[in-house]
Amino acid sequence: IMDRKDKIISPLGRILADKYNQDHKSVWEVMWINMYYNSLAVQFYIDNIDFGRPYEKKEILTLMADAFPGIAEATLNNPLGALCSMFGINEMSCLGDEMGQGLIEAKGKSVKSITRTTDPYIKPAIIAYFLYKYAEAHGRYSLRVSELFDRNNKGTIEKVFGISRSDFENALRSLSSIDNDYVSADLLMG
Repeated sequence: IMDRKDKIISPLGRILADKYNQDHKSVWEVMWINMYYNSLAVQFYIDNIDFGRPYEKKEILTLMADAFPGIAEATLNNPLGALCSMFGINEMSCLGDEMGQGLIEAKGKSVKSITRTTDPYIKPAIIAYFLYKYAEAHGRYSLRVSELFDRNNKGTIEKVFGISRSDFENALRSLSSIDNDYVSADLLMG
């Protein structure tokens, strides 16, 4: 959203700011994708915290300690606390409540558990943006659906949003039916 060097809003940041009042959820989805590629804490969270089951905060800290050996638990508590704040402790948040990325069960201000839930609908434009970021990160623009649903791969569409393969393929069909040069899908070949 910000140009790191100049500390000014980026062109993408301006677009997101203009769209926020019309469709804040899509703006947050784009930011969530970008956070995956720019934040080790978000990257860890997306790649290691499964959908549909509550994780106690201590359990996540243990997983983080395994993923980041040599970093003290007290230090790892800082990025985990930042994630919890983004998800909203005792308050509503788009990332936590609307997108289901982190539903917090809290006692007072103390986080007991975090649960990720799948989002039933991701707009095709958000899927196109995800594909762009994924392709850029992997340095190639020809992808297979199976790759994006392989549990051994990191940063897949399934791990980022919990979207089902059939919903993803329907979104690809929708994107391919639009007369554009952005997404071309051949689902017969996978």
